[in-house]
Amino acid sequence: MKFFSLASCFILFSTLAFGQTDPLEVARKKITTKDFAGAKADLTKVIEKNPKNKDAFTLRGRARMGLQDFYGAIGDLNFALDIDSTFAEALNFRGESKVNLGDDSGAIADLQLFYNVGLRLCSAEKFPEWKSSSEFKDIREKSLQGK
Repeated sequence: MKFFSLASCFILFSTLAFGQTDPLEVARKKITTKDFAGAKADLTKVIEKNPKNKDAFTLRGRARMGLQDFYGAIGDLNFALDIDSTFAEALNFRGESKVNLGDDSGAIADLQLFYNVGLRLCSAEKFPEWKSSSEFKDIREKSLQGK
């Protein structure tokens, strides 16, 4: 009987611990399926809990872009860049938002920064590790196998 209760507790704990989904992944899926309003709402909750989450600000910026709220997107992307000024994803999307607003010189400046960050990464001896959720992680690992 003691074994049964221990096994039950283990199964319950495993289900609770591993059954939780990452709210950023949920938001990414909503953006992919064009549920921009749902993604924005979810990401606002994430940001309220952790106002230093550059990924959440960047994703919310992408959701705002999908809602055609380019000024709001730039605001969120600015917050992400305040947290990490070399965050290439935020630079790229902020540049895209500026293009959509007709701010070509601002877009060129952002995309030049984006290019410079990429150039530094390509020229580096050591590469940063991709997050497990990154769409580029598998591609990068395969390219390293050939070296």
